[in-house]
Amino acid sequence: MSNITYLPSTFFDQFTLTLVPVGSVRNSTNVLSTVDFEEVRKMASLADLMTDAILKEDYKRICHLVEV
Repeated sequence: MSNITYLPSTFFDQFTLTLVPVGSVRNSTNVLSTVDFEEVRKMASLADLMTDAILKEDYKRICHLVEV
């Protein structure tokens, strides 16, 4: 089990985040039954990189990671 890292809210001062409805409806049971755990491991690694960038307030790196 991973540790919980609380991130500073100042991250949101630098960016405007918007949710855009796309009209897609999904059933979580169906989605979870198709999870590729190798892809989950890759995302966990990316999440660690993003956490580090946020903690260091490295906004250029954050933007690069979002583009990846």
